[in-house]
Amino acid sequence: MAKEIKYGYSYGPRCMVPNVRIGASEDFNHLGGNFVDDDASGNFEISAVGSDPIHGWAVMSEQDALASEGGTVASLDISCESVYRIPINAGTYDYTMRFKTCDLSVSGNMQGAVLNLSGEDTLIIVDGNNTDGWVDVKMNSNKMGSANAAGA
Repeated sequence: MAKEIKYGYSYGPRCMVPNVRIGASEDFNHLGGNFVDDDASGNFEISAVGSDPIHGWAVMSEQDALASEGGTVASLDISCESVYRIPINAGTYDYTMRFKTCDLSVSGNMQGAVLNLSGEDTLIIVDGNNTDGWVDVKMNSNKMGSANAAGA
């Protein structure tokens, strides 16, 4: 039987911004949320390759956002000290990667870490496990932007 792995918030101080608007039809496949960036209209969308800066972790249950822009609201954790567990989408974790940076990608509708790419360096690796395919990460404060989404 496969081990069930919990993705999402693991530990650390949080700083929550309530009522941020989510872009249309964003697909939140992690129980707990995803890292997000803002689009040109001030709504938040799931960060992928090329997302720089990121703004935080949108706290959402496993669901799709409504089809209308800004129709779904979430809370946004903007703390650079919060640690999140996410899947490894590419690369192989090694303990020497601790406190190095990596990027995000979306593969098969699942946001995860790209350990062998550092084009944006949006995340800092805290720990990981190749056997179960996860890494613990926190946001790189040098790669965070200020949120400009309007409250709901």
